[in-house]
Amino acid sequence: MCEPTVKQLFSEGLLSDAELVSIAWREGGRDVCLNFHLCNKGACVLVCEWVANMSIDIHFAEKTGGMPMVWSASCEENDKDIRVLFDFSSSGSIGFNCSKLSVNFEQTSGNIAEV
Repeated sequence: MCEPTVKQLFSEGLLSDAELVSIAWREGGRDVCLNFHLCNKGACVLVCEWVANMSIDIHFAEKTGGMPMVWSASCEENDKDIRVLFDFSSSGSIGFNCSKLSVNFEQTSGNIAEV
């Protein structure tokens, strides 16, 4: 079975109910890696290159916490870049623009898909 592509992650709802495990900056803060635990499908790291206009708003009620669960996710390409938005329902959202997205599937074959 082939690993899904980045476009399939978004278009087929494979990120729905995924838990955001971590956010990491690399390449001096230029790129961002979002680590997700996919609902019954292993894990993946979404690598976002040349990130700009990033907004992170994640919050929990008092005395609660955990990993935010994706309610919806969108990825829209235009002439200049890719707009990515994750909605964590009542826990907030993450949005940004980037020049390239790739996904590394963990606990599977480790293949990398790109958009």
